[in-house]
Amino acid sequence: MYTLAVTNTGSLPDTYDLGLTLPAGWSYELSANGHPQNSLHLNPYLGNPASLHLVVTPPAGTPAGDYPITAIASSRADAAILATAPGTVHVTPHGVTVDVEPESSTVDPADIQTWDVTVTNTGQEVDTFDLVASGIVSSTAQLTPDPLTLNPGASAAVTLTAGPVEFALPQAYPLAVTARSQAEPAVLGYDLAELTFLG
Repeated sequence: MYTLAVTNTGSLPDTYDLGLTLPAGWSYELSANGHPQNSLHLNPYLGNPASLHLVVTPPAGTPAGDYPITAIASSRADAAILATAPGTVHVTPHGVTVDVEPESSTVDPADIQTWDVTVTNTGQEVDTFDLVASGIVSSTAQLTPDPLTLNPGASAAVTLTAGPVEFALPQAYPLAVTARSQAEPAVLGYDLAELTFLG
């Protein structure tokens, strides 16, 4: 994950379209406060840049190495005004994805809920992954098995059990499961689900 900082150095308010140049087949997401952003409206002379989270995702099987990327911000008021910021993505031989099912569920806060979690080693080496559940169920969550060792390209089923959560209000809460590489802790994958508690 990267941080992209954009500042209006002009004298008038302006809207900037944001984009990235990436190797073929790669994808990215820019977000602020958890919401995707492809443009920013900025007033001048703020002194502080607007900061966005940038996640760059290479396709599975991308060889390990360093890859150049470039962020671009272009003015809507004047197409001739743009700024670029180069960067480098280091692709390691380690990788992991996580898939939580069901993606949405409704339960009684006094009940115990179970999810099926699929963890896939998308890297090029055998790796062991530490698993963590976060969100309102984190204090009662149990993931089995944990940790999990997988060969390259292999997937395994993990069971997440959580509850009861009797203090939960009758509303929807996010739930996340994260798998982190033991070989290279900066490498992680996660998936989100939604849990709604009845009154």
